[in-house]
Amino acid sequence: MLKGAYTWSKSMDETDDDGWVGLTWNQPSQLSRNYALAGFDRTHVVQMGFLYDIPAGKGGTSPLDLVIKDWQINGIYSFYSGVPFTIAGDNTALDQRGGQQTIQQIAPINRVGDPGPDQVYYDPASFQQPGNQWGNTGRDFLRGPANYNLDANLFRGFPVGRYRVEFRLQAANLLNHVQWGNPVTGFTDPNFMKIRSFSGTYTPRRVQMGFRFEF
Repeated sequence: MLKGAYTWSKSMDETDDDGWVGLTWNQPSQLSRNYALAGFDRTHVVQMGFLYDIPAGKGGTSPLDLVIKDWQINGIYSFYSGVPFTIAGDNTALDQRGGQQTIQQIAPINRVGDPGPDQVYYDPASFQQPGNQWGNTGRDFLRGPANYNLDANLFRGFPVGRYRVEFRLQAANLLNHVQWGNPVTGFTDPNFMKIRSFSGTYTPRRVQMGFRFEF
């Protein structure tokens, strides 16, 4: 069995929560800047689930058949785009009191590296401090790296009299793929635009074994 879903979407809002969360810009001249990509927006999401009953040994009665039959492999593969982020700018010269200062874009933004430890993801030379003006970049105008994950399980169930025993070998993040987060966004940070953190959903490969007794 193979089943899956692909979602192509775009989520926009003025703030990422309800209730008492305020807007990024409260000044009348800047209100329109609040409407931008949501911080949780992911353009592409792919989910694929699979289940395979291994046919080897089916119906056999030899010692080898008894060992290799009735095994099942199943799992879930996920791929998803990265989430947007904002780069703040220095507010010293502008000294505005009701909103967030953002960085000034001075050149086309180019991706210069792949996700990885201490890798520069976007070219830092594309930005500078805004000085005595509003920065021309907006809220959530850049996006972090995409990620993928594979969870897989190996099962075998067999009867014991009127009961049933099931052996399970389960692996989360089977490929041990590192899922990187967004780059460092502090412009004065020496690691600006380097990726030094993991995605919030990342866990290293974890394998566990268990038995299930059904009665």
